[in-house]
Amino acid sequence: MGTIEHAENPAADQRTAIAVLTSGGDAQGMNAVVRAVVRTAIGAGADVYAVYEGLQGLVDGGERITKFEWGSVGSILHRG
Repeated sequence: MGTIEHAENPAADQRTAIAVLTSGGDAQGMNAVVRAVVRTAIGAGADVYAVYEGLQGLVDGGERITKFEWGSVGSILHRG
């Protein structure tokens, strides 16, 4: 069998960034999911951003997008 050659990926040296946004309504268990996503992504080396005010916050940008840190989600499980 032959070998498979992989094409070089110029984006491989770039850091992954993800945004986390929700609809903003009450949803049981959502805080646990957000915390898990944020911490898993940070643990994998990604930059994670919180988007406030849902899709409109993503469109508007600016202060509605902030970077999550590990501790940013440390005490959200008990919040509604």
